[in-house]
Amino acid sequence: MKRKLSVLLAALLCTLSLVSCGAPPPPAGITESDDSGGKTSGSSSSGAVDKDALRVCVDLEYRAGYTEGKTPENAFYNLMNTVKSLGGPENVSFEYLPREGTERETALDRVRTEIMSGGGPDMFIIACNGGIDYMAADVEALFRVPEKAMEAGLFLPLDDYIQNAQFMEWNKLNETVMAAGRTEQGQMLLPMTYTFPLTMFRESDVTLTTTAETTWQDMLNDKTNVLTAAADWIPTMKEQENFENQCGGPLLPYILGDLADYSSEKLLFTEDELLQRITDVIELDVRNKNGEFENISPYYHWFACGGLTGSDFADPHVKVRDQGPITMVPLYSDDGGMTAAVTSYVAINRSTKHADEAFFLADLLLRKETQLSSALYSEWLVYNDSVGIPVYADAMQDTSPVTWHGMTDWHMSAENYENFSAARSQITRVRFQGGLEEALVNCYYACSDARYQDPNADLAPIIAEWYKTMEQWVQE
Repeated sequence: MKRKLSVLLAALLCTLSLVSCGAPPPPAGITESDDSGGKTSGSSSSGAVDKDALRVCVDLEYRAGYTEGKTPENAFYNLMNTVKSLGGPENVSFEYLPREGTERETALDRVRTEIMSGGGPDMFIIACNGGIDYMAADVEALFRVPEKAMEAGLFLPLDDYIQNAQFMEWNKLNETVMAAGRTEQGQMLLPMTYTFPLTMFRESDVTLTTTAETTWQDMLNDKTNVLTAAADWIPTMKEQENFENQCGGPLLPYILGDLADYSSEKLLFTEDELLQRITDVIELDVRNKNGEFENISPYYHWFACGGLTGSDFADPHVKVRDQGPITMVPLYSDDGGMTAAVTSYVAINRSTKHADEAFFLADLLLRKETQLSSALYSEWLVYNDSVGIPVYADAMQDTSPVTWHGMTDWHMSAENYENFSAARSQITRVRFQGGLEEALVNCYYACSDARYQDPNADLAPIIAEWYKTMEQWVQE
């Protein structure tokens, strides 16, 4: 998990150079020509893609941890069969953003130019970057800071369309999560999946009551060490092989809570606060390795996703139907409550000439049946570990099972769903995973590397440089 600071700074500063002052963060997409670095597939009544097609830019592959040979093309091929059967648009061109490398860079540059000139894809289906899966933190995201893109008016307000939706049941989508896609201009982005960090104990071993008033400091100072163990997501060396996805870096955005005020273009945490939180996480690792949590009953950490309670306590990579009653402990932030993160969303380009057709597809993407059983969700959005859960609020209980990990009707037990709902009710803020989260993750890795080399290393200069970078992000 070690990171090279020079490489990360170069990558981050490279993306900063592409942001125009006063304009929205540079969008990224993919072009219709294969030599520009992208893959295009489409369908029309004549079997050919033309300039009048609804252009749908899809960016999923760079964010997926593993896909077992599956492709987003197959998922959307299946979805288009449903679209056609329901009388939706047939002249559609799906443009798939490459996973990485020069092909991705070429595709980003081409569509940025299109959008900045008032064109580009009609709609975007996006998996977010940074913060959750550190493996994706070095790959440039489609929209680095979705909140800034919303504020800049890059996307079409959807309130009028939502009122006349055919498929989605707006009042049955998670209200707190959906509000993250709203600005004063209206609903600009439609979250599809979200997540938040939890620690699972067997209920027979641990029962405790926490509330949205619980804070990060409460977790650190817990005399029973139960909450403190739940705060420590860095595995011991013995655990490392089975817990490779657990690390302190992705937790920083959740611990800090609100990160920025994009209207005033200011960070909402100081360098000193960032230094203290990074120090907290590093010191938790020391306490763990010193055996301070050895007497705590078995537990595992996981980001909320399909199959959340279907992991074995001995090894979370061994999947089972359900573990029996589980106590779920959120990761609390500095000022109390829990932070959730949007992990995928759909948006419509404000410049589109196909708004009705684009919303038909967006509407279908948020239909209950699509969220619970489509290949798009099961293989790409809730299948990959720590990606997310559907915004359909009742998903993952016995009346609304999800397709996950080869199980066509996975759901929690009634008791576990009640426990999960109690934990979820403590969400007090929701963000889109983006550039600031990515920078925080990489800042942590740089500090962790420094302390690995020298236990007494001064972290302040590292944090100061990353903090300056993040300030630039919110000001441009």
